[in-house]
Amino acid sequence: MIEQAVIKLLSKNRFYASLIMNMRIFYGKKVPTAGVSITDKINLYINPEFWESQTIEQQMDILIHECTHIYRGHPLRQESGVKSGQKLKLWRMAVDVHINEPLKSLHEMGVTFEKLEKELGVTISRNETAEYYYSLLKEYSDSLDDEFMDGSTIDDHDVWDEVDDIPQEIQENTLRKTLESAVENAGGIGNCPSEVRQILHTLNKSNINWQQQLRQFFAKCDKFLKESSRKKRNRRYGTMFSGKKKIPKLVISCVNDESGSVSEHEFNQFYSEIDKIKSLYQDSLDIYVVNCDTKVNKVYKYEKNLEIERTGQGGTQLQPGIEKSKELAVDGIIVFSDGGIWNDEYNDVGIPTLWAITQNFDTFDPPFGKKIHVKCGEE
Repeated sequence: MIEQAVIKLLSKNRFYASLIMNMRIFYGKKVPTAGVSITDKINLYINPEFWESQTIEQQMDILIHECTHIYRGHPLRQESGVKSGQKLKLWRMAVDVHINEPLKSLHEMGVTFEKLEKELGVTISRNETAEYYYSLLKEYSDSLDDEFMDGSTIDDHDVWDEVDDIPQEIQENTLRKTLESAVENAGGIGNCPSEVRQILHTLNKSNINWQQQLRQFFAKCDKFLKESSRKKRNRRYGTMFSGKKKIPKLVISCVNDESGSVSEHEFNQFYSEIDKIKSLYQDSLDIYVVNCDTKVNKVYKYEKNLEIERTGQGGTQLQPGIEKSKELAVDGIIVFSDGGIWNDEYNDVGIPTLWAITQNFDTFDPPFGKKIHVKCGEE
């Protein structure tokens, strides 16, 4: 029934078509219009009567609408404990309003920024998260009547609540595997919405005890950030005035292997590990990201929620990334790679180095430093 719309999507955006083809499709009256849920598969529900009443453009936009709910993880982000009432309606409006903006054929049916601004009497930013719009709607909830809220959503979101017996870990794993498959079938991350890479690396779980692994860097680092502390005795005035407490301040580089042999899954996992490291040490650690294949492609200071960009996919020679790390005067280097490094042209630059290796861990022999195993997904 949806084949014609999927075929047209293939020429418009391969990612959406690929994601739909990775879903389990149910036709029937379970939903009044359409809907999606996450269990052991991504489930797409279509009401045949509703579907056949739409134009081909609307059918395509409905499929994009459902895909966007999925890759943004909306069914998993609903506020805990909100299962009914006004808050539930507000959340469902919040997740729909941003999705609908570029889907012009759905503007008559669903909530839009223009409709919401007219209803609330305020100007609304167009590039915020669903949580932002939810907070805004709660603030102005007295300005919304039930009729407006009931008629604001195109699809059915009740199916999100029918899977409460499915652990979120399983749902997240289903989402990750489905998105990875869709990205691969679409021809790579470059053919996908920019948010897809971000959600994928968020879903990847770190399995490394980074506090233990980085302890050696802290031990060898002689840089300290002085901070006032009552707990330390002042040398001249005793306890009347605070002394100085030394807190480690490290700078490390993460050299990311972005050669062609590194999969999208592995590349996203690299960023998940960097996120974990930064979250552990916060302001006591600065991280430079050095993306490299046979040459350095990009260097920047890492901050959470930056868009992940892959620019390489050539051969593998990470020495330029290691040399760049030396130029940055870092205290430690972490090289993230699949381990597909088969030559000896690597020179120790005299900085503690940790090789974080994925698929070729057992056969990889680091030219210097030590190695640890980075597991990806269910490996």
